[in-house]
Amino acid sequence: MHQRRDWEVKAKLDLSELKQSARAGPLGWLREPFDYRPLTAEGRGRELHIGPSNPAYLPLAELPRPLVRAVLRSEDAAFWTHRGFDFDSLRGILLAPADDKVRGGSTLTQQLAKNLFLSREKTYARKVKEAFLTLGLEASVPKERLLEVYFNIIEWGPGLYGIGEAARHYFGKDARELSIRESAFLATIIPNPVRYHVYCSRGTLSDIWTKHVNELLALLYEGGDLTETEYQEALSAPLVFTGHPGSQPPSDEETPTRAIHPGRD
Repeated sequence: MHQRRDWEVKAKLDLSELKQSARAGPLGWLREPFDYRPLTAEGRGRELHIGPSNPAYLPLAELPRPLVRAVLRSEDAAFWTHRGFDFDSLRGILLAPADDKVRGGSTLTQQLAKNLFLSREKTYARKVKEAFLTLGLEASVPKERLLEVYFNIIEWGPGLYGIGEAARHYFGKDARELSIRESAFLATIIPNPVRYHVYCSRGTLSDIWTKHVNELLALLYEGGDLTETEYQEALSAPLVFTGHPGSQPPSDEETPTRAIHPGRD
């Protein structure tokens, strides 16, 4: 166990047969508009309609490309190629030294399964349920739809669900109009949006959080998602937050230690 670097870890997942039988299965309803009640500390929250009749809902095709790329680079760079589980990331976590700080291994699909169906309890039983639901989602729903639902249901702050509400809350604008730097900022708060939402009341980011945003912008540039001009403009662009009096920003010591790793497209 102390020589994990010498281990060889291999994994493969074939969903071809499952996909053939799952098209009309129990998760097929996710292909259409649906109502969703997010789980909160008090129970199920307010009902959200995940569909065009909700003015805060955004189809995937209308989301700014830099926003989509920023979230994928930060959260799940292998989303378009994996089958629900990022085995490369899991391998890295398994083989990393015990004192290394590494990002979580959950894919976007696993996050979606947890948000849609599961409690927040941290048990092996819940992880097993999450794994089966992840397989079901990947087999039943196209990748594009999974990504669209993800953007429209995940939490971006206390009581904020979906990118439409997030863009209005943080920047007072339609999500379609988010700048590249605003998109990168929103991607960096996904791991703990309730804790970090208070940055918008500060008017400016801490030096450490600015570094996190700039690191993500660098990954987007290095990965070909931004031109050099777009990259340089995003580095110098200001972040102007909508004011929320009364919130207290965290200190630099409270910023996350989770690293952002280069994408594997």
